Amino acid sequence: MQHEPGGLALWWLFWDDEGRRELRIAPGCEKVVVSEACLLVEDHPGTCDQSIGFTREELAALG
Repeated sequence: MQHEPGGLALWWLFWDDEGRRELRIAPGCEKVVVSEACLLVEDHPGTCDQSIGFTREELAALG
């Protein structure tokens, strides 16, 4: 994330099928899963899933 006048810019790292990567700004998914935001890029494939990455508790423990 990057703070900008008027809000946040969300930076995402994308990989293609050949393993090349691209860093770009894209909006995040606006759907809510259970009681939390999805945390994936807008129009992502598959379902919204919170099982990736750290939980809030795990992030707090990293402190």
